[in-house]
Amino acid sequence: IALASSGQFEKAIADFSRVIKEDPTNEKLYISRGYTYLQVNKPSDALLDFNKALEINPNEGNTFLNRCQAYYMLKELEKAKSDLQTAIRLGATVNPEFKKIIEAKCSSITKNYTLFFIFRKYWYSFYSYLLNT
Repeated sequence: IALASSGQFEKAIADFSRVIKEDPTNEKLYISRGYTYLQVNKPSDALLDFNKALEINPNEGNTFLNRCQAYYMLKELEKAKSDLQTAIRLGATVNPEFKKIIEAKCSSITKNYTLFFIFRKYWYSFYSYLLNT
């Protein structure tokens, strides 16, 4: 943890990996390594660690919040929103600004999908009209 705190992220990841081999059921190690992966912009690796931590302890709200950040970085916004809601339900402390960002991004995706399906419906109607005239 000291290595990660001092910005030596790659060394910290190596140390966490070594210790995880010795204690593979310690959820805190997976969470710490996952968070360190986020620091070096490796959200896919972080996601694997957060998933493993949640296998060990599925009731840890902060792990859902960390996984939410990984999903957000991977642009999997619906999954990020779901994890955010679970984190809140489990009592995790959530930065209100981060919550607004996730909710706003998901809201715009929903609007875009809705517009796409409305447009598609009218396009098919128009196309059918052209075929029949």
